[in-house]
Amino acid sequence: NRQAYCLLVIPKKLKLSQKAYQRLKAIEFYSNLGSGYDIALKDLEIRGAGNLFGFEQSGQISTVGFELYCKILKDAIDDALGNQDKKKLVSARIVFGGEALFPAEYMNIVQDRLLFYQKMVAADTLENLNQIVEEIRDRYGRFPEEVRNLFYVSRLRILSIGSGLSTLNIDSELISGTVTQNTRFHDPVEMMSGLETLLKSMGRPYRFSVNKHNQFSFELSCETLTLSKKFGLQIVKLFSRTIED
Repeated sequence: NRQAYCLLVIPKKLKLSQKAYQRLKAIEFYSNLGSGYDIALKDLEIRGAGNLFGFEQSGQISTVGFELYCKILKDAIDDALGNQDKKKLVSARIVFGGEALFPAEYMNIVQDRLLFYQKMVAADTLENLNQIVEEIRDRYGRFPEEVRNLFYVSRLRILSIGSGLSTLNIDSELISGTVTQNTRFHDPVEMMSGLETLLKSMGRPYRFSVNKHNQFSFELSCETLTLSKKFGLQIVKLFSRTIED
């Protein structure tokens, strides 16, 4: 029936390491009853998740990002299982100029946001993505603009798998991207002709270029983010190996 307190005292001449400082700040921030799980998640971020096949630490997740860390871990597991010889189809690196996230006011539990981010990163087909979208709609209701943008970027990523699109930048003023190779077209001339036909139909200024690594680049001027999203989807569909209804 009495309130308890804990005081952590640091000697003046002691210089804290960055990890020690981060841990103390986590304890200070997560002070409410039942915050142990949040502290454990923060500690996981600071020290790394550990080695699945031994006792070594995996390094700091925050230095590479959670998504890339999961990808590296998955690749390592595939190598250990002997799946490294399978041909891996990669998606484009997409940079989006708008807000694409789960806002805290829409999905207020941080663990739920992390769970659905993981699900969307793991989705490799439009069917999987649509299932996640419907689950979120059922649990949280109507989507705000930031969530619709997140679904849009995930859709572009899936459509770009194995397309040969290396990068794709979409903002309110410009769409730009690079193409390394494409299996949908028989030769580069056919690919350029198909893209030029599409860009001409959009009625906006555009240009092509080829860099020293023989990567084909393109740029398309736009006026609004809504217009850029529309044209960006059309460009990805042109190169995509995925058939979308």
